[in-house]
Amino acid sequence: MIPVSEQIATLPRSGIRELMGLALAIPDAIHLEIGEPHYLTPSFVLEGLKEFYEKGDIKYTPTVGISSLREKIAKKLKTEKKWPVNPEHVIILPGSLFGTVVSFRTVLEPGDEVLVPDPGFTNHFSQVELCGGKVKRYFLLPENHFLPDFAAIRRSITPRTKMILVNSPSNPIGVVFPEDVMKEFGRLSEEYRLIVISDEAYEKYVFEGKHHGLFQFVDPERLISIFSFSKTYALTGWRVGYMVVPDHLLLHLTKVEEYMIACTSHISQKAA
Repeated sequence: MIPVSEQIATLPRSGIRELMGLALAIPDAIHLEIGEPHYLTPSFVLEGLKEFYEKGDIKYTPTVGISSLREKIAKKLKTEKKWPVNPEHVIILPGSLFGTVVSFRTVLEPGDEVLVPDPGFTNHFSQVELCGGKVKRYFLLPENHFLPDFAAIRRSITPRTKMILVNSPSNPIGVVFPEDVMKEFGRLSEEYRLIVISDEAYEKYVFEGKHHGLFQFVDPERLISIFSFSKTYALTGWRVGYMVVPDHLLLHLTKVEEYMIACTSHISQKAA
């Protein structure tokens, strides 16, 4: 028998994926275990790809992604969010989930602590441990309207606390942090010199209020913002997302990505 790393042997499976596997075996199951839009990939995406895939010119791309997509993302961020992003600071990902694990692997030293929201996306907890870090939970409790308690967060911070993950709109509880909360995350980051990961995969799932991006409140040199095409555009199976990163991290994040997956699927980037 081939021995398995103790770290991997003790790492739990994703409960979400386990439940999904069980549910797929049940005819007509209503799926509440995974973030899958109820509509199909839009027909204009499929129609737009026809000329591309009929040529058969589907090849490796640069690790950071194709230029045309990075430029369109930068234009989208400027138009929708008034955020003047340089396309060179955009990295295309095989799904936004890959962005968090690449970020943890690039930044964390063994034993470094990461503040992670709870309730939160369960994969984030195991990703931190997979990358040698230690999870420190900050709680989003109903008695506080599912908003963070910053006094409690400050009490939990130690000299080993290096990063904080912010997920708004939240998966799984759906809360959208108001502007004053996002400003406080900015102040916390500045006070403790924390690197911030902003998971904005559900940026368009806002039914009340307004989604505020952390780029408005956090020093761009300490901010990694991660987005997804999966939810908004029903491209879950295509596996494509992107992150906006500081200039000084670009090379290092790219190195980790290229050794893991070389590049995101060419056809998925064209779909995006």
